[in-house]
Amino acid sequence: MQTNHTPLSYKEATGVSSNNLVIEQVCNKGAGDNHDYLDDELGKDDWTLVRNKRVKCKFIGLKSKADMHGDCKFKAANIKIPFYIYNVDNSCETDDIMNYIKCKTNTDVRPEKVNMKFKKGYGAYKFMIPKDKLHVFMDENLWPTGVSFRRFISFNKPSNLNECKSSNLSLLKKMVNNDARDNTTIKLISFNCKSFKRSADFVKSLSERADIIELQETWLLPHEIPDLGQVNKDFCFFGKSAVDTSKGILRGRPYGGVGLLWRNNVFDSVSVVPCMSERIIAIKIVYPFTGKKCLPK
Repeated sequence: MQTNHTPLSYKEATGVSSNNLVIEQVCNKGAGDNHDYLDDELGKDDWTLVRNKRVKCKFIGLKSKADMHGDCKFKAANIKIPFYIYNVDNSCETDDIMNYIKCKTNTDVRPEKVNMKFKKGYGAYKFMIPKDKLHVFMDENLWPTGVSFRRFISFNKPSNLNECKSSNLSLLKKMVNNDARDNTTIKLISFNCKSFKRSADFVKSLSERADIIELQETWLLPHEIPDLGQVNKDFCFFGKSAVDTSKGILRGRPYGGVGLLWRNNVFDSVSVVPCMSERIIAIKIVYPFTGKKCLPK
């Protein structure tokens, strides 16, 4: 019996034509330095480069660099965005931050201290910066070691407080600062805080032009009621908390809470009227409607 030692062809051994290789065979033969073998088997002209056409953005704009004279009114808009820094030492004052930024960036800012829901061992501040200088304020070499910074992000939806600040504050000033009003008029303002801690600065502005301030929804805990006395040193206060802390563990956010603030140099005497409900407070005031005494302008 004669034995044929001639090796079988690739097609006879695998059952697949060399011009129609499966993916596994292409990968195996393509490993290492066998690229020339693939080119010989498949042919260099058999490869087709497929590339999708890149879609160009039609809204990409360029920024101008022309130097304009100081008296030219045609210039770019000065858009400002909020910026946020935190992990600031509590001994640091607002003026210290303002002077530091002015020295480093030659930019005037007005930092506002952020009232946190829970007291922490550091301070946080928010201020407005020019949008075209964002890259300057995002430089880590600008800030002292340990201070954290980022763009300010508002996680809360616009509330009635923002609407009051923008639309009703001008009307409120006209009502309480009317020079033609009667001297016996008591200026009373009622305000729904929706968290006294977040609206403390706005309540301070109200105290500058009111004799009595009624607050609802303060959301203060029983031990936080004395915070009402920090609004204005010329005001006395009384408040109640609707939050039950007897169990020691609070579930959910605080709720309810009312407060009254009154100017202490306007009334002859003020006494608190006892109320059984935790959601109602009342005061009895004695005011000289007759005589020479009158409300200060």
